[in-house]
Amino acid sequence: MKEGFLAVADPDGIVFRPKPVKITDFYANIEKQAGSLSWTPKIARISYNGDLAFTAGPYVYQNGKSDDDKVYGDYVSVWRTDGDGK
Repeated sequence: MKEGFLAVADPDGIVFRPKPVKITDFYANIEKQAGSLSWTPKIARISYNGDLAFTAGPYVYQNGKSDDDKVYGDYVSVWRTDGDGK
């Protein structure tokens, strides 16, 4: 997951853990994460010209095989193009 998030995150992006932390600083202190993450967008909006958007909804992170190892929460992701349409 670490590599996946960092591959698409803006280096100046933040995560709330629970206070805002620069995403690169947060993941610098985490080794490879085991487990699986699933999320379901429940709402998404995009700007008229397509350069800014957001998605939000619930997520489930499971670090083991039992239901006791699940963490539930909600996420919000803000997306923008990098000027090359990515």
